[in-house]
Amino acid sequence: MEARRRPWREVVAKGQFLAAHVEAGRAALAAGPRLPVPALLRVADGTAIEIGIRPDDLSVASGPSDDTLPGRVDVVQELGTSRLVHVETAAGLLRLVQPASDARPDGAVHVRLDAARAMAFGETGARLT
Repeated sequence: MEARRRPWREVVAKGQFLAAHVEAGRAALAAGPRLPVPALLRVADGTAIEIGIRPDDLSVASGPSDDTLPGRVDVVQELGTSRLVHVETAAGLLRLVQPASDARPDGAVHVRLDAARAMAFGETGARLT
């Protein structure tokens, strides 16, 4: 379980990756938002990074905020008790998992990343701690 939650290398993470750089201890995504990622508090400003995030660490937000990415729902796959939602954003295609009991998203949405669960990787692919 530790290897899944806190992988040491990007290749082990098997998540979705967003290009960013460090700005005042936050992940400044090329697509706009600056996300507070705890591991970045000790990383020099301007450092190029990749933010790794898994589908179950993303959610549809109720509206725009500083920590969301605007996007458009592309595909919704019903999986029984949950669904896999594909959202096209300026950062690329993101996939998120939501309970089937939640309202089915459609059209324009805002995607929230659980920054506490995000993984930051440096240019070598090693996780930043």
